[in-house]
Amino acid sequence: MAVAASGPFAENVLLCDIKIGEGVAAAKILKNILEKCCALYNAGGGVLEMRIVDFEDLEPPHNELNRFWSTLEQKLKALIEPLSYVDVFERTFDRNSGKVYLFIKNVPNHFCTLRFNLFLAGDSGIYEASNIEAINVMTKPLNLKKKRHSDVDAPLSSLPKVDKEFAYGESVSFHESRRIEFKHYKSEQILSENNRTQCDNLRKIISSFANTNGGVIYLGITDEGIAFGHNLERDSTEAIEERVHFLIDKMYWSVTPKREVHWDLKFFPVVGKENHSVIVIYVAGMQTSGGVFAKCPVSVELRPSEDGSEGQVHLLDFDEWKQRMVGRTDVQTVQTDSKGLYDCMYVLITSNDHYVVLAYKVGPRLKM
Repeated sequence: MAVAASGPFAENVLLCDIKIGEGVAAAKILKNILEKCCALYNAGGGVLEMRIVDFEDLEPPHNELNRFWSTLEQKLKALIEPLSYVDVFERTFDRNSGKVYLFIKNVPNHFCTLRFNLFLAGDSGIYEASNIEAINVMTKPLNLKKKRHSDVDAPLSSLPKVDKEFAYGESVSFHESRRIEFKHYKSEQILSENNRTQCDNLRKIISSFANTNGGVIYLGITDEGIAFGHNLERDSTEAIEERVHFLIDKMYWSVTPKREVHWDLKFFPVVGKENHSVIVIYVAGMQTSGGVFAKCPVSVELRPSEDGSEGQVHLLDFDEWKQRMVGRTDVQTVQTDSKGLYDCMYVLITSNDHYVVLAYKVGPRLKM
């Protein structure tokens, strides 16, 4: 059990410094808090002790804390979705020490993820899947009543038909939709490893199409539907094909992606501009294959160190994360009698030697 002077007695305790004056809610501070909350929750719960470094400058400190917390609370709600904030978090503020203690309760059969990196296609664009949506995508193959004969639901042949010739600077005859995306990159070499923004953006689009009904990506057409193409004079078709293949292989697929089955790539000339082509990437729909992730999902867990010192925040790899997310989907029996319930208790010792006891009825323990 970790013990902090004038602080909480709990199995898992993490510390961090925060600055909240003048409505400060810097992204770096919020990210640090969210990572530690995620690590504590996934380790079974615990306490995050936050020292307000600008505490002496705050007048009154409680008002500044509430302003800061209004931003943080929304992010904490998103972190533990679909649970409610009050199911998981309890905040205590020690005015004497200027420390905030966030008590984190673990709810059985729920796992926190900072970023799913699994995307879906909507009518207004692509978006990152929620906790429920991610689980639904990953467990669809398990829930199919009939045996699958293919990991493709919307084959490449079913995708919207594309124009095979484009006029430079003119509007195309179709528009963006749930299955069509336009992108126009102005760099001489597109999708290089050094251009993370382009690569990340394309991975998200591919993920969103693969996890829904498939789609077609046009590189060289602006958001307004104007065709310019990409200049191939300094960027060969062979090099672009190699980069796209590399980008796709770096994604996390539930199947082994094969060209002409799960995806394809073609070049179509732009009339009126020599050496310019629109690059078209086709993505098959695989919404019942188990999920296609743009990157490895981001989730952390507090784990004990080998030498018995303070625990370390561990970044989960894909297989660890997936097992924690859906590894218990085959559980059939839940023990709900009083013997199956267990309590979680934290004791907070404030700087003036007062103490607060928080005891929570966490819920039924699963019978594995």
